[in-house]
Amino acid sequence: MYTRLLGGKVGNLLGKSARHRFYVLCVQVIPSPKQRSSRWISSSIPESAWNTALAQNSSAAYHVNNLLSPVLFKEALAHVPENAVVIELAPHCLLQAILKRSLGPTCTNVGLVKRLHPNNLEFLFSALGR
Repeated sequence: MYTRLLGGKVGNLLGKSARHRFYVLCVQVIPSPKQRSSRWISSSIPESAWNTALAQNSSAAYHVNNLLSPVLFKEALAHVPENAVVIELAPHCLLQAILKRSLGPTCTNVGLVKRLHPNNLEFLFSALGR
């Protein structure tokens, strides 16, 4: 079933095995897909496919696809409005410099964790307090 939701992308045996294991783990965390907010901009699904069930829901299939697909960063950033609060879900705030350059001064960029920070909970709360 999950390969149908992923557009039939099966890949090689190792990829299928890893994909399947990750999907099974995701289903345990997200047993029922939830409608995504219109403010959630996907960087793993092309805009031309944003009306598909895969793109419309936060589901196990979406997160597997997100992990295994190329990042469409430039396309996604084109949809960020002025004065937006952008929350980076990538580990270690890898994209903060790119976000600041691409979005300009009207947007607030928040990273969730920072590599080697002694207290990432403190880091998160400080970022949210900006």
